[in-house]
Formats: sequence, structure tokens, C-alpha cells
Amino acid sequence: MTKPKKPWNKKEVRAEILPVLLDYNPETGKFFWKTRAAEYFPSPTRAKIWNTQNAGKQAFLHVMKNGYLSGGIFKNTFYAHRVAWAIVHGSWPTMAVDHINRDPKDNRIANLRLATHSDNSRNGSVHKDNATGFKGVIRNRDRAGSFISYIYVNGKHKRLGTFETAEAAHLAYIAAAKQHFGEFACGGER
Repeated sequence: MTKPKKPWNKKEVRAEILPVLLDYNPETGKFFWKTRAAEYFPSPTRAKIWNTQNAGKQAFLHVMKNGYLSGGIFKNTFYAHRVAWAIVHGSWPTMAVDHINRDPKDNRIANLRLATHSDNSRNGSVHKDNATGFKGVIRNRDRAGSFISYIYVNGKHKRLGTFETAEAAHLAYIAAAKQHFGEFACGGER
């Protein structure tokens, strides 16, 4: 008699196994480990130890360097927002999963949406090295005291104009972002 195929391997955990392993609350975005059957362990002793230490406790609490929450399932690391999507929709997302409010720790399903890599980037904050503090705005090196507004669309930088204040240049960026990026437009507040 052959053993039944495990619902995972070293590189893959099938989405249909996630609800067996985890309780996910879509309103809070939090995960809790469920009690696991002995079949998921090499021995009943290991099952008892794991369940004593983990069952009922919150999962996916590790904060990655990029701010996203993650956790391990069968020695594989997964981002919490992708696991939330897979549990609710029954399959792993085939695209990026964007946090609408840009908070990588807010994994409520209402805060998650599928996005292309480009759309996901558009919903990002202003870069930390931006000296003006405004997304889509740089200081004008040719004319001191003025600012240039620009936007990146279809693989090209598009200059939106030169402005006397960083705030005015940023307003031009916001208007262009809404026009070009729709629901993924983001002013980039830190």
C-alpha cells in the first residue's frame, strides 16, 4: 500500500490545505494555528508537542525587513497577505497582492486586491531618499527655489511642469496619477 500524497512538498503548499491548518479572520486579518492531525507529523509525539506549543496561538507574526508579516508552513516561508488571499479565494494569487492602505501589516481581506507589479508600485510611498518629501517631485537644479513634477507612465518619465513650491508640484503629480493610474493612484505620503 502506498502512502497518500502529502498536500505539500518542499517548494509548494497547496491552497486547499491552508484552511485545515489555519483560522483566518477576514475582518481583523489575523491568523491562528489550528490543531493538526497526527498525519501531518512523523510521529504522534511530534504532533502532541507541536499542538501543545502552537495550536490556538496567533500565526504569521514575523515582520520581514520590508514590513510585511510572514510565517512558516511545512518549512516554507509565506507572506501573510498571500496566505489570506489563498484562504479566502481557494487558490494562490497569480499576481501581486496589494495593500490598499499601504500598511503591510493590515491583512484584512477588504484591504487586499490583486495588482500587477506596476500597479503595486504605484500604490507605494515616497522614497526615503526623496529630498522634497513629495512623490513625483524633485528640486530643479537649473532654477534654484523651484521644483519639477514628473510621473513614470508606460516605461517613460513624463515631465509635468516646473512649480514654485514642492506642494504645487505634488498637486500636479496627484492629478496625473489619478488620470493614469485610477484606483492605484497614490500621493505617496510617508
